[in-house]
Amino acid sequence: MLSDALTQYMAEKGLRPSDLSVGTDAPHLSSVSRVLRSVTRDPRISTLIHVCRLIDVDPTQVLTRAGMWPASTSGGGSARSAEEGDRLQATYRRCAALPDDLRGVVTSQVETLLYSLEALARSRANKLPARGRSPE
Repeated sequence: MLSDALTQYMAEKGLRPSDLSVGTDAPHLSSVSRVLRSVTRDPRISTLIHVCRLIDVDPTQVLTRAGMWPASTSGGGSARSAEEGDRLQATYRRCAALPDDLRGVVTSQVETLLYSLEALARSRANKLPARGRSPE
């Protein structure tokens, strides 16, 4: 449900409903409140976008978590859940908040780890026959 997804994101960010009715283009607080209480189940796109901007989350992530949008696919073609995307974004924000020298250390270590994991994935792909095909 949309209201549940928005409420979860708000809780993760430590936001209250009154925090979502700020700015010159802000929808009226009652509009936001009706969405959060599930009175309005199909809000105006401008209301949803405004709330998502304040929560700092992509609208498709909210819709995916609410079960209203299909999970996106990564470059490898596997479905990635909204929770995984949220976790990656949260980790990125934590890294980005580090001082420059420590952020450089994290970046270097992540790149090294990714290189190793990509090599492992390639190795596994070369050893396994494709689905539906017999080994040649």
